[in-house]
Amino acid sequence: MNRYKSLFARHILLAFYVALLAYLSLAPMDEDALTPRFLVHMAPSMQNAMHVPCYVLLQVLALWAFLPRPFVWSRTALWISVGVLLCGFVLEVGQAFVPGRSAALWDLGLNALGAVIGFLLWRRLSLHRPPTHRQLITR
Repeated sequence: MNRYKSLFARHILLAFYVALLAYLSLAPMDEDALTPRFLVHMAPSMQNAMHVPCYVLLQVLALWAFLPRPFVWSRTALWISVGVLLCGFVLEVGQAFVPGRSAALWDLGLNALGAVIGFLLWRRLSLHRPPTHRQLITR
């Protein structure tokens, strides 16, 4: 039962992060809107630089939520990565319909770069995790 609570908590954390990312990505860039001030006054180059760490974190959280065991190359990991890229694509296209925002291929490339770095980081970190007690017993 404890394992399922842990997985549920991971999925909730991922859902909150995706919602936060969607809010920050689709918020209008107006002074009058309810957009956080730091985002409105941030330089465009800094906004572009934020794509990579945001999608690194999204990729790591998605893999951590859906693949809680140490890394084994699987199709599931690949499909999760495709889902993260699709999320970046949808949010980028959605920006074309928001006042003060525009969709850009450059931003989509930065999202993909962040997802690839996140995948490699998660793989590197999960390869060096010590095996759990259950994994030792089943060997």
